[in-house]
Amino acid sequence: TAAITPSPSPTPTATPTPVICIAKKMELSPSTLKLKKEQSGIVKVTVTGEDNCPVEGELVSATINKSGQKRIKISSKEEETDSQGEAAFEIEALNKTGVAQVKFKAGNLRKTLKVRVKR
Repeated sequence: TAAITPSPSPTPTATPTPVICIAKKMELSPSTLKLKKEQSGIVKVTVTGEDNCPVEGELVSATINKSGQKRIKISSKEEETDSQGEAAFEIEALNKTGVAQVKFKAGNLRKTLKVRVKR
């Protein structure tokens, strides 16, 4: 008679549960921006959750206030955060001096950036 060899049973492997990081805080760097006419600068928006975990894939929108539209323009209206929880926006000063405001929004989080355009 032939001997029956039991086949090894598969060893269960633990698959790591992806940690879901829910947006709790948004920071702007720099917190205010000073530009000369026709100069541009980068604003970095960082979205983090509990224990400062970076929030990846969060859509951050940027809106310039009405009077600011004559003073600055922005590279895009929306950016998605990367694996570090960061999204970058380029802000370019136009030919008009004064103060403009850019409102950044990610989910229910909001921050306002003041942009001062000088000669």
